Amino acid sequence: TEEVVPLLGVQEHPEACMWGLYQVISGLSFMHETNLVHGNVHPVSVWVTETGDWRLGGFEFTGSNTDTTGAVQMRRSSSKIYVEG
Repeated sequence: TEEVVPLLGVQEHPEACMWGLYQVISGLSFMHETNLVHGNVHPVSVWVTETGDWRLGGFEFTGSNTDTTGAVQMRRSSSKIYVEG
């Protein structure tokens, strides 16, 4: 579990944005390789760690290619989210 803040509240340099996009795309690629669909990709579902790494959240609509009812639970604490897993 690590503390993260919303991407929309963070100002990043262009190089950091490229690395962050790479991290999000890598996560989506892994999901697709395992037949999972995120179903909710947008700036509000991206979070930034204290070290500047980007994490994908917003898994409310995640499911398999044939079943979109699955979900991952997250705990909210004010503007911070702790991702379990």
